[in-house]
Amino acid sequence: MKKSINIAYKILPHILFVILITIQFTEGYFVHKGFVPFVIGMSILEILCILRHNKSGNSGVFAILFGFLTIWHLYANNFAEQKSGLLPPPSYIANVIYEDRTLILNGMVSSSARLGGAFLTALVLGIVIGLLCGKIKRLQTSLMPVSEAIASVPALVYAPYTVAVFGDFQKSAFFIITVGLFFPIMLNTINTVNTFPKVLSDNAKMLNVSFCTYIFRVLLPYSLPSLFNTVSSQIANAFILLIGAEMLGMTVGAGWYVKYYSDMMNYQRVIAGFVVIALLVAVCNMGLDFIRKKIIKWEVM
Repeated sequence: MKKSINIAYKILPHILFVILITIQFTEGYFVHKGFVPFVIGMSILEILCILRHNKSGNSGVFAILFGFLTIWHLYANNFAEQKSGLLPPPSYIANVIYEDRTLILNGMVSSSARLGGAFLTALVLGIVIGLLCGKIKRLQTSLMPVSEAIASVPALVYAPYTVAVFGDFQKSAFFIITVGLFFPIMLNTINTVNTFPKVLSDNAKMLNVSFCTYIFRVLLPYSLPSLFNTVSSQIANAFILLIGAEMLGMTVGAGWYVKYYSDMMNYQRVIAGFVVIALLVAVCNMGLDFIRKKIIKWEVM
């Protein structure tokens, strides 16, 4: 019985893929100009599913994705008010992404650069200051109450003020994203260091380990697993801050794309923007997972 369930689990995404493509033909969507981009995109996902079939959980992920797209297509085609354009079929969204590929690609590059710079700044500052606070208790006692108070305020609240202060949307966006990510990373680093076993700390003192060695060769490796968990949980928050910051007044980026076409009531492109943002988040999560496996070799995944 268990073997039959495992086989059904593995072939389910392939069955749903065939159903999804078959629907496109039976309902005449092959004449729509979005048919080819949609089929190419689904075929790429199917190839990835086949290549990664041995990975735990991947069959379920692709089954959910193909199933969701099938339900979306059936609902949009049979129940939704298509004339309103609020919920077009997935093939229409694929066509929009293909038509706007240059604009979307430029936006993805811009958003990635904007997010990457702020994220790295917050990460480095948060880890270094957090490790120092974990080592120097007086510094921790001084900074913790202030940091917790500031961290409780959503970073996007600062948006109007930062625009007035910096007079530049790029600098304002960088500040908002950095502040929004810095405090959670720093506070988590401090809390992790506080759990460092006292016996290991005493051993380091007996070996007369230097201050820098203790920080970067003892505390940092100990904190890495928890730090990766924090960074992983902050990716969604990072994109919320990024999209919010780009909606302030940018002229390029994923957030600007959604805001602009939302104001123009072009909901096909708004949904296309949602899809692009979801892809960016997925790529970031996969990249982070890859880096984690390469760096934390001693951890059992």
